Amino acid sequence: MHRPQRTRSIFWTRSSPSVILLVRSAASVEAKAIFWLFLGFDGVAMYSLNRLMNPDSWQQALESNVDLASAVGVIRRIEQHFPGSQTLIVGGATRDLAMGMPPHDIDIATNVPVERLEGVFQTRDLGKSRDFGIVVICAGDGHTFEVAHFRRDGEYSDARRPDSVELIQDFRDDARRRDFTINAMGLTAAGEIIDHFGGQDDIRQRVIRTVGDPYARFHKDRLRVFRAARFAARLNFDIDPLTAQAMADFAGDLGSLPGERVREEFFKASVSGPSLARFVEILDHAGILRHVLPEVADLQEKPHDPRHHPEGDAWQHTLAALNAAPDAEPLAHIAVLFHDIGKAVTLKFDGDQPTYHGHEAAGEQLFTEIARRFCFSLEQSRALGLAIGSHMHGHRLNTMNKGRVLSLRQHPDWAIFRHTCYCDEAARGEPLFHREEFEARFAYADEALKTFGDKQAFEERMARLVNGRMIMAVLPHLDGREIGRIKDAVRAWIVGREFDVTEDEVQSQILAAHAEGANQPAHR
Repeated sequence: MHRPQRTRSIFWTRSSPSVILLVRSAASVEAKAIFWLFLGFDGVAMYSLNRLMNPDSWQQALESNVDLASAVGVIRRIEQHFPGSQTLIVGGATRDLAMGMPPHDIDIATNVPVERLEGVFQTRDLGKSRDFGIVVICAGDGHTFEVAHFRRDGEYSDARRPDSVELIQDFRDDARRRDFTINAMGLTAAGEIIDHFGGQDDIRQRVIRTVGDPYARFHKDRLRVFRAARFAARLNFDIDPLTAQAMADFAGDLGSLPGERVREEFFKASVSGPSLARFVEILDHAGILRHVLPEVADLQEKPHDPRHHPEGDAWQHTLAALNAAPDAEPLAHIAVLFHDIGKAVTLKFDGDQPTYHGHEAAGEQLFTEIARRFCFSLEQSRALGLAIGSHMHGHRLNTMNKGRVLSLRQHPDWAIFRHTCYCDEAARGEPLFHREEFEARFAYADEALKTFGDKQAFEERMARLVNGRMIMAVLPHLDGREIGRIKDAVRAWIVGREFDVTEDEVQSQILAAHAEGANQPAHR
């Protein structure tokens, strides 16, 4: 098994210092593997803790969550048809319930073969999932659930998915292949938590820990490094020191992961601004961020004038902006993460004061490479490009040309632009950030939209007042470029007059715009 070269130590935990000392003193990653053998087969601590959830809490959970009640109904039906079998709710749903949170995306695992389940339920396949012992069961009440046979994974030659699986009967062996202890628990229909690897202890201690040897876990699927950071960020957990060290040691191997898989981890971490901030901090501490997003890592040590940015340099400003973020969709938080990346390449000094003139345009250009690498969609790229390239307009909306303000307000990604501008300003904190003043500026844009309408209504109304045919009727021998220039000038004048114009005034303005252009020196 490939084991990356050891890099710097990195630990977040409250774990036993003696255990940390033992592993840190190992001369090599091979020596660490020997340490894991003392813990048990395949580096998995061999103990089991089963706990029955409080009956009242379990009943309340069933009554308040129809998805959970439907899943428990499926389990009971399987147990009724196949006495002596074992069927459990597994993965994140069990983790969430153990933490007292409502479950999402409920998955079921069993030792009943798929072929026998088909005799009880209506089922359908998910691509080639049947090859891995997975089928979708229709519960009969409108709910569907993925049901997987307990399995043991073979080798991961592509560091992503197993080359083969072996269907097995024991949940302990099934749980052994899972990524983290908090995700390796099962839950019975009676509300009993089956915990072979200490997931409940780690929840109580608020620790992310791999099931067994972290090097083996990350070797099989390197994306688990990002999942460790994501769970720690979203749940506000520490990372076990042995797991953290393995993350750091794998940092150099992560740049070759498919960009779309890494992108999805960033999106999943973006449930809130603070969650994304902690996610990128963890990646940075582990030496990972520079391998996957050097454009963001390069913001470090890009200084700000503390009179205007008391929160710190461009990196610290970005984290502060994320931590100031109100609730929003994940893409809006991603926009905040990227909004100042142009500062990494535009730093200059005016005397001893740092300046970043043109960082918006530079950042938008840098983002084109990120978009290609991470396979952002055209719609996502459009929204992020607007936020990066135009966020400085938010500081001066109420003094800008009304047509430009209207164009921004009519943009389909206005909400993401506004969110980015808010976080950018709020990062500075009081007394530099005045929310009332911010709201007044953006209310000016809202008033412009109220006056002129959305993009479609605006264009229909504008076309009745000025268009290319009208200009050609007044000035018949102009080329297309000159017609476009005059039309833009007249449209801006109409916006300034808030559509309160007559046909004669429009014709006069067409002639005036043409004369103004004729008086301009030719560009060579």
